[in-house]
Amino acid sequence: MKLPVPPPMPSPPATPNWVELADLKVQQQLAEIAQQMMWLTVGQLLLAIFGTIALIVTLRESRRATATAMKALHVQQSAERAVLVVESQSCEMVYRPYRMDGDPAGELIIKGAVISTVKIENAGPSIGFLKRTALWIQYGDEPSTVGNDDQIIDSRHVPLDPGEIFTLSAEVEAADTDDTNKLTDGFIPCWFHGYVEYEDLFGESHRIGFAYRTVDEIRMGEIAEFGDDAFWKSY
Repeated sequence: MKLPVPPPMPSPPATPNWVELADLKVQQQLAEIAQQMMWLTVGQLLLAIFGTIALIVTLRESRRATATAMKALHVQQSAERAVLVVESQSCEMVYRPYRMDGDPAGELIIKGAVISTVKIENAGPSIGFLKRTALWIQYGDEPSTVGNDDQIIDSRHVPLDPGEIFTLSAEVEAADTDDTNKLTDGFIPCWFHGYVEYEDLFGESHRIGFAYRTVDEIRMGEIAEFGDDAFWKSY
């Protein structure tokens, strides 16, 4: 008869390795810190993205507001700046006695001279400053180009108040009695053209050009325009 085998005795509980437990605890804490850092980084990245978007939107709105303000300022300045215009233009014939060859005892002859006048008015609400003004005059053939700068008759900065008029004048003398008669009777036209450059109250430069000719007899006072855009260049 076999005797029963007793069951094996249970193993005593293992003694915990405190070093390994502490290491695991540290690793767990590091993992948690790393996760927190990752979420913090993600949050900062999202904040940076949203901040950049907000900055772009703000800059666009600021740019639009600035453009709107500049347009409004330009409109306001346009309404307040000086505007120079040709108020009137005219030509007249004057006659002067001359002695032939300058001899006091020589034959007395009469030669004519055509004087052209252009009146420039400040039609704007504020003061303007004339920078350069020019007026050229000739008779006979029509001028093909605008006169040269060496014929500028006034290069001073002249203030021109609202409603004030500045007068330009130039003259050309007939070569002889025959030309005097032809100019008087309107057989030869007289041409005069020029320009005015000026600054407005806001420091912006402007220019007006003009070109006119006599029609028929000068004494009739009839004036017509002539010339292309080069003569009438304005800005």
